[in-house]
Amino acid sequence: MNPEELRDRLSGLRRYVRTVFLMDGLGRWGLLAAGALAAALLADYLLNLPTEARLALLLGFVGALGWYGWRWILRAQRVPLTCDDMAILVERSRPELNDELISAVEFSDPQRAHRAFGSEIMMAKVVQEAVQRADGLDFRSGIDTTLARRLLLAMSLVVVAVGGVIYTSDAARIATVRFFNPYAAVDWPRQTHIADFTINGQSQGECVIPRGGAVQVEVTFAGRIPGKTWITYRFRGDSWRNERMRRAPDEDAVFRHTFTKVIDDLEVE
Repeated sequence: MNPEELRDRLSGLRRYVRTVFLMDGLGRWGLLAAGALAAALLADYLLNLPTEARLALLLGFVGALGWYGWRWILRAQRVPLTCDDMAILVERSRPELNDELISAVEFSDPQRAHRAFGSEIMMAKVVQEAVQRADGLDFRSGIDTTLARRLLLAMSLVVVAVGGVIYTSDAARIATVRFFNPYAAVDWPRQTHIADFTINGQSQGECVIPRGGAVQVEVTFAGRIPGKTWITYRFRGDSWRNERMRRAPDEDAVFRHTFTKVIDDLEVE
C-alpha cells in the first residue's frame, strides 16, 4: 500500500463515519416523530381536542421535527472531517501506532508548509513505515456502531407499530386525519347512545301530573355506559340547573332522577 492508497482508505473511513452519524440521527429523529405522533393521536382520542389545540399540536410537531432534523441529521453531516481526523480516530483505537499514522498523513501531503523544514529522507521513512504498519489493519474496528444500530432498529420497530395501528384501527385513522388536517370536518363517532328517555314511563310528548306530584326521569344508555350522568332542567320562570342522576341499582345502563314535589311547569333536557 502506498501513501495515496492510505489516504483513500482514510477517505473511505470518513464516509463510514458519516454513515454512522446518519444512522444515529435518523434513529433519534424517527423515534421522536413516531412517539410524538402517537402521543398526539392518543391525546385527541382521550380528550377530543378542539381545532385550535390540534393546530397547535401540529405546528409544534412540525417545528420539533424540523429543529431536531437539523440538529441530529443535517448538522451532523456538515461537520468537517479530514484525513487527519480519521488518522487520529484510528490511532485512538490503535495506540501501538504511536502517532505514526497522523505523521504519515501530514508528511505525505505536498501542501503542508512544514515539509520545507524537515528531512525528506526521514519523512519518507516515517511514511513508509506507517503505511506498512497500517496495511492489513481494520480502520473501522475502533468505531462503535452499537448505539446507532439499536436506535435505527428501535425506530424501525416503533414506526412499523404506529403505522400498523393507524392502518388497522378506525379510531387511529380518524385521529390521524384530525391531527394532520385540524380543520377537517371529521368528528369522533359517538360511543354512547341514548336508547330510551322516559318521564314517568312516557317517552313522547308532554307528561301531565297532578300538582305537587312526583316526576321521575329515566335514561337508558346503549354502547359505552357513562360513569356519571347529569340532567338539565328548569321550572317555569327559573334558570337552567344541573343535577346528577343516580344509576339504577338493578341495571348499569339506566339512570334515574326524581323530582319529589312538582308544583310548576317543568322542562328537562
